[in-house]
Amino acid sequence: MKKIIVIIGLFLIYIINTAYSAEKKVKIVFINPGFQKEEYWSDVSGFMKAAADDFKMEIEIIYADRDHFKMVEIAKKIAARKIKPDYLICVNEKRKAPEIIEIADKAKIKTLLILNDLTEEQKKKYKNPREKYKHWIGTIIPDNIKAGELIANSILDEMKKNKIEKIKIAGISGVKATPAIMEREIGFNNV
Repeated sequence: MKKIIVIIGLFLIYIINTAYSAEKKVKIVFINPGFQKEEYWSDVSGFMKAAADDFKMEIEIIYADRDHFKMVEIAKKIAARKIKPDYLICVNEKRKAPEIIEIADKAKIKTLLILNDLTEEQKKKYKNPREKYKHWIGTIIPDNIKAGELIANSILDEMKKNKIEKIKIAGISGVKATPAIMEREIGFNNV
């Protein structure tokens, strides 16, 4: 799922860019909220690098090392650069995306939010892409509730297949302040 989202996001940037300039190489910065050697986030970076190479884009990945305050500081440094990227890709890790979107918008950097959407509370204040911040070009997220349901159903299917009637499950989901985690838990509990 994450691979598809990353490829779709970069493909959309590619399409937008080709409409403007066939000569200029697109420069993208991805603020990765994880650690460089963390399995999930290094996979996301790897998919992003591969897609950027396929679309002949230049990508810089900066790791925030699981520090949501560092993500905002990274965004400020990117916005202060003399030569800014064409696009900034970020995640709403621990609900920090609105600050990053606002910083990037003031610097006129097109921003794409991936994997974790804004919470409903955040949407009330920050609205949707291009409503309040014209350089926030979009959000690409998976159906995390459906993902939670699929996980729960696969466990139930295995139980039926192995004729297990009752089981105790301990779920390890991740950072509670991250919208994707909360949505996957909702989906899991729906089943």
